[in-house]
Amino acid sequence: MKTGQSERLFDLIQTALTQAGLARTDLSLICVGIGPGNFTGTRIGVAAARGLALSLGIRAIGISRLEALLHGQSNTPAAVTAHRGHAFLQYPAQDPELVETASLPTQLCVDESFPDPGTAMVVPLAELLPTMASLAQAQPDVPAPAPLYLRAPDAALPSEQPPVILP
Repeated sequence: MKTGQSERLFDLIQTALTQAGLARTDLSLICVGIGPGNFTGTRIGVAAARGLALSLGIRAIGISRLEALLHGQSNTPAAVTAHRGHAFLQYPAQDPELVETASLPTQLCVDESFPDPGTAMVVPLAELLPTMASLAQAQPDVPAPAPLYLRAPDAALPSEQPPVILP
């Protein structure tokens, strides 16, 4: 979806639960992707997961897409597109970084949303999601999920001063 995710998210969650024969009260843990990715989409997903977990009295765990792509890899780095000629790159046991796409290594693990993956090992999203759920289940008690931002947002601030609000 290009737009409207926040309006449809809970309907989509309910549809998935219904198809699985589950109710919200059957959930014992919520796993949410924390990025890197679309700034707004990540914020919406994390906020929804935290709110749903809080309302159900269960844990919400955040898993990065890079962490899921690295799962089971010993030396192969993972990458997620950052658009505009850049990618988020992470090697096993290291922190992720923003790099130019032209400087990516040839041995690489990406998901199917990566544009022009070349010789990279491509992991279908259908396989990535169960990996994320498995990683979340293995997490001990951790703080509530938060978006993983690896670069500053590029939204422009308004040029006009906001109106003065009187007490």
